[in-house]
Amino acid sequence: MMDDKPKVNNVVDTTDCLEAIGAFKAMKNLFFMVVFICLIVLQGIFWLNYLGYIDVSEASVEPAAAVVIEEPAESAIPAMSDIEAIIESGTGALTGPVAGGVANDVTIKEHADKVVADVTEGETDSETETDEDAAATADEVDEEASTGGLAKYMPKYEHAVIAVRICNFVLVISATIYCLILLMSVKISLIGRLGGISHISRAFFLSLFALVILLPWQGLFDGVVLGVIYLPAELFSKWVLTDESTLVCKIMYFARFSGMWGISLLLLLMAQARSSKWSKTTLRRLGILR
Repeated sequence: MMDDKPKVNNVVDTTDCLEAIGAFKAMKNLFFMVVFICLIVLQGIFWLNYLGYIDVSEASVEPAAAVVIEEPAESAIPAMSDIEAIIESGTGALTGPVAGGVANDVTIKEHADKVVADVTEGETDSETETDEDAAATADEVDEEASTGGLAKYMPKYEHAVIAVRICNFVLVISATIYCLILLMSVKISLIGRLGGISHISRAFFLSLFALVILLPWQGLFDGVVLGVIYLPAELFSKWVLTDESTLVCKIMYFARFSGMWGISLLLLLMAQARSSKWSKTTLRRLGILR
């Protein structure tokens, strides 16, 4: 009878530990997937903004004021029919360039020819400018037609801001819960003597480092330290690359939005791998896996 009691207690302890391991393992995997998806979404929004696939016109560019184009005043040059009549008759007075009266027919004809040449040249220039404007307008229409289909599917600035804020909130909560789950797993392993302490302990510290990197410290210590989680203002207005940006600025830009993101993702993947080894080790010790 004395030998049967420890066996019964061992079976109960083993069953309880097995149930706890199953519950913590399921929740651990769930929150890891949530963190992973949020990180992918944030990185996707960054690349969409960098490649110009997010319409930020409403956020950064104000609509231009309406421009009123006035028609030019009527010219003082006489009409072509009047000029031809004057040339044929050889008499009469011209307004504008020949105003004040001209004494002979030759002078009238010379001035009339000059006026005709000016009018013809002006009409030619107007036709040339009209053709150039029409060609430019046609090019703009073709360009808008080629990009019109893509513009319909481009996410708006407001949608990107909402997605970033939601991902930031979910990411902080999920990463914190993920660390707490690993901490509780450490306690279960110690109390139940399930083994795999080295794996789960390393997984906890790796997740803790990832959480520290993820948190948006720039909101508390602006100009001192940064976090992987970025605010919408940082992406769309504060950290902006231009054609005049130096190589150092470009390196810092990608290190801030992609480099730190890659480090945090790598830490989380390593933590998940270590925790998976821990769960397998505990199952082997319980005699479920061999």
